[in-house]
Amino acid sequence: MDNMNKSTIEYLVAKFNRKIRLSLNRELLKYGLNEANFYYLFVVINNPGINQVQMIKLLDREQSIVTKQISNLVKNGWLEKRKSTTDHRQTELYPTSKTLDNIGEITEITEKVSAEVTSNLSEKESATLQKLLQKVL
Repeated sequence: MDNMNKSTIEYLVAKFNRKIRLSLNRELLKYGLNEANFYYLFVVINNPGINQVQMIKLLDREQSIVTKQISNLVKNGWLEKRKSTTDHRQTELYPTSKTLDNIGEITEITEKVSAEVTSNLSEKESATLQKLLQKVL
C-alpha cells in the first residue's frame, strides 16, 4: 500500500520538515504565530521599510500567500504598514514594539527547535547538514 521508498530524499526531507513545523507551531502558539509566518518578523526586522514586492522576491513565495501572512501579522499587531515617503504607491513594513519586545524569545524558540530536531547529530554533523541544505537551496 505504501509505495514511497522511505529512504528517498523527498520522503526524508518532508518528514524532517514536518518535525520542524510541528515543533515550531507548538512553541509559537502562545504568541499567536506559526511556522508559516514567524520568519516574516525576522525579514522585516533585518530589512525595516521593506515593501511587499521585495518581500515576495526575498521569500520566493506567491503574492497571495505573502499578502495573507502580512495582513494577519498587521491585524495582530506584529507588523506596521506605512506609506513610502519616496513612492506613495508603495507600502513599507516595519516591526512593531510587540515584535521588538518578543523577538528575543522567538529567536530562543527557533534555536530550541533547531537543537531538538538535530539532537541526534554531533555538532560537526549538524554544521554539515546546515551547509548541505544551504548548498542545495
